[in-house]
Amino acid sequence: MLSETDDADTLTMLWAVHALQNDRSASAEKHLNLPPQANTSSMDSPFAVLSWDFETLIPLMLNMPKAVSPPWLRQPMNVRAFNTVANLINLLRAADEHDSGDRVTVEIVLKEMHRIAHRTFAW
Repeated sequence: MLSETDDADTLTMLWAVHALQNDRSASAEKHLNLPPQANTSSMDSPFAVLSWDFETLIPLMLNMPKAVSPPWLRQPMNVRAFNTVANLINLLRAADEHDSGDRVTVEIVLKEMHRIAHRTFAW
């Protein structure tokens, strides 16, 4: 999904979601079609996108090799749909959960908690 979509369009979509969830919905609505429930700054909302999700997605997007197939064969993301962001976040979390099965053992669980804390809490 990230390799077939223009980085500037993807960044605009992610910026709009961040703006929406930081009480700047008027700016976000110019760039994103969204359900009214997504207009919230509450972290416990099912529509919340957490800061560390942005911090993971953006470098991933910028480092992703772009598709070399002809433009008419590409299937870029719909960067105007809030559901696109939800799908990206769900895929990101599923991949992280799958990878943690290989990484986390009883012996190193505290190191994993340290890694998660760095993603969760700002400096």
